[in-house]
Amino acid sequence: MSIIYISGGLLGDFIHQLSIINEVYIKTKKKGVLYIANIGDTFRNGLDKTYNDLYEIVILQEYIEDFKIYNNEKYDIDLSIWRSYPARDNIYNIFKKIYNVEWGKNKWLNNIPKLKEWENKTIVNTVQYRFPEKSFFYPLINADLTNFVYVSIFKNEYEYFVNKTNLQISYYSPKSLIELCIILNSCERVLGSLSAPMSIATALHKKCIYGLRDNQEDEICFGNLRNIGCIEYTIV
Repeated sequence: MSIIYISGGLLGDFIHQLSIINEVYIKTKKKGVLYIANIGDTFRNGLDKTYNDLYEIVILQEYIEDFKIYNNEKYDIDLSIWRSYPARDNIYNIFKKIYNVEWGKNKWLNNIPKLKEWENKTIVNTVQYRFPEKSFFYPLINADLTNFVYVSIFKNEYEYFVNKTNLQISYYSPKSLIELCIILNSCERVLGSLSAPMSIATALHKKCIYGLRDNQEDEICFGNLRNIGCIEYTIV
């Protein structure tokens, strides 16, 4: 017998919320039927495009029985209800209190291929609205950046990164979300700001180096996750 879930956005939160289904599946052996909807927050690229982009990735997961766009069906668990949780805490503690699982304990994006050409690379990804503090990039100023690659679908984010840091690293634009997942699964480590790519890297249990803004909300949600096994460390 399966458990029926509904999940909203944003994309990074959707990825984080998949861990709940995985941990419930590990405990109960009940797969999830997952509906995607514009609840909690809306998807920036629209519901239909986001669903199509995600489908190949989500359906690969052992804990997923089916993945559909929501159309007023009944469901058992709302994966986005945590957004209205009154206490200010990190996502590990909030998810544990609401869903009774240990978020991130087990890798939750599986069956993603690897490409050898990315295995020694450090992937960088940032977004302007959550750009890390300048000190986050200090260790890179005199470092050998040969194996660093800025990976983003949006070239304007790369241009903003170069302008803010003066770090000249190569740029690559993945052609699809599944290609981005393959790159992140193949690389050595990932560093950057809170974003969907960093959420994917976390789900893949890669070495993730989070650069946080000087922002109380970000610090509360992600600044105290240094002891979570899937996150290497954060910088505040």
